[in-house]
Amino acid sequence: MDAAIDQLDIAEARARLATVRDENEADLAAARATLERLADDGSASAGNLSDVVASAQHMVNDAEHILAEVSAAFARIDDGTYGSCTSCGGPIAAGRLEVRPYVRTCLPCSA
Repeated sequence: MDAAIDQLDIAEARARLATVRDENEADLAAARATLERLADDGSASAGNLSDVVASAQHMVNDAEHILAEVSAAFARIDDGTYGSCTSCGGPIAAGRLEVRPYVRTCLPCSA
């Protein structure tokens, strides 16, 4: 495991990832429920609700993306590569991992 991750408690990283996962699963369920409700009552095609539908679809896409990233981060913890940039192999700053515990890359590589 990279030296940068030694500064970050793995249990805390798992807890942060679990929180992000739980929040996004709730967001995903809410957005899917909104889309289903609009489709069931036929209002999804109403012109004045197109923004609501687009917003809910965006929430679905965003939550699905973040959930995939969280799953990949858990796998990196398990294989000992969590905290290492998947692009350059260098360490990801602990502060970056605290804010977004699922990130794959260091700040320079993310630009």
